[in-house]
Formats: sequence, C-alpha cells, structure tokens
Amino acid sequence: MKLLSTNFLKNIHNKQKETTLFGKWIVYKDLEVLFKKHNTSFDVLQIGTSEENRPITSLKIGSGDKKIFLWSQMHGNESTGTKALFDLFNCFSNCSDTY
Repeated sequence: MKLLSTNFLKNIHNKQKETTLFGKWIVYKDLEVLFKKHNTSFDVLQIGTSEENRPITSLKIGSGDKKIFLWSQMHGNESTGTKALFDLFNCFSNCSDTY
C-alpha cells in the first residue's frame, strides 16, 4: 500500500478546507449557504425536523449497492465533525475526475 505524503495531504486540505465554518458553535443558518453551494453535486433534502422544529438535512451523492452514512454534530457543541464533513464535501464537489 502506498502512503500519502504529508505535503500532499496539506495541499489537499488547503485547497478543499471550508473556510466559512469556524469556531465551536455552528448552527443551521451557517450551513444553509453550504447546502446551496453543494446542491449541484449532491441531492440536498430536508428529511425531517428536530424536536425543536429545526430542519434535518441530508446530502446524498453517488449510487450503488454500498452505502456510507456520515453523521455529525449530534451534540450541538461538537462541531469538528461538521467542519471535516464539509471539507470532504468540497473534495467531492470540486473533483473533476469521473470513475
């Protein structure tokens, strides 16, 4: 297995990092713009509402038999996973390769 160099990973991170998300507190309003940003690459759907009547949104990409479910910010003050997911979403949206 070939390992990725740290320089390669740093370059990808610098190119794909979602710069609009920062700090500990990320709320739905912060994400609404990003849902619109990714709606050409992803199916963006409201799949429900929370107990506080806040939208629960799904971003779906690809097709096939294997499914991967990514979930973030189950607890409102744990935003690191959300930031990482939107970095990953940028990678998918900005990818010009087709497989």
